[in-house]
Amino acid sequence: EDSASPPPKVARKRKSKVNLSGADDTASVNETPGKRRKSNANGSKPPRENLSDEQKRQNHILSEQKRRTLIKEGFEDLQEIIPNLKNGGYSKSAMLQ
Repeated sequence: EDSASPPPKVARKRKSKVNLSGADDTASVNETPGKRRKSNANGSKPPRENLSDEQKRQNHILSEQKRRTLIKEGFEDLQEIIPNLKNGGYSKSAMLQ
C-alpha cells in the first residue's frame, strides 16, 4: 500500500443549533437560517427599476477596469516578493511560469 497518499476525507455534516434556554421559540422554528425569505405581498419597498443599457454598459466598464487593476497590482506585488522578477522585462505569463 502507498503510505505517501493521504487518507480519504470524510464529509462532515454541520451540527444544527440547539435552543439552550429550553423555551419554545416558535420564531426560530419558522425562520430557516441560510434561506432567503419571500418578500411581503404588501411590500414596504417599491419595485426596483431596471438599469438602462447605458448604465449597464458603464457598470460593466467599471467592473472590468477594477478587475484589470487588481490583476496589475497582483503582478506588482509578485515582483516585490520575488526579486529576480524586478526590472526583468518578463511578460506576465513568463512571471507565472
